[in-house]
Amino acid sequence: MYDRSIRHSPVLILLCLQAALAYSACAPGKPDAHPTSRYILRGGTAFDTRTRLTWQRCSVGQTWQGGKGCVGAVQGLTLLQAQLLEKDGWRLPTIEELKTLVSPSCSRPAINEEVFPGMDIQSLYYWSNTSPREASLYYLNFETGAVSADGDEEPYSVRLVRSGA
Repeated sequence: MYDRSIRHSPVLILLCLQAALAYSACAPGKPDAHPTSRYILRGGTAFDTRTRLTWQRCSVGQTWQGGKGCVGAVQGLTLLQAQLLEKDGWRLPTIEELKTLVSPSCSRPAINEEVFPGMDIQSLYYWSNTSPREASLYYLNFETGAVSADGDEEPYSVRLVRSGA
């Protein structure tokens, strides 16, 4: 038996809309500035052959699982908490390094999701280690690719990087 009240349910419509927004919107026919072929993928890392940087494919809080990608929840960290994760060559990226991940033909998120899966549309602000002035740091908004500055107490997402392969 078919319940007609479900078909027009505002909750169902909202859930469908939310699920649709979880995927990036990329301009059809526009060349991708960051094709997957630009990267050498090794499980949880991606080596960018153009910038010669190795990125963690998952945001902090997530872990890489072969066949599944990034699993777990993206964790929001203050700048101090993010800086404490820097070890073994892994570090916060500069704002210029972080901007190399922005795919201008996409939004929500503006990144190649095949290379960097598991982006959380509720957590698209990512810390950099670049300071435009005292008491603030740049962060990148992967919803649009815009750069902004803020104090260091906001809980933003983190993607670590290291130089070389």
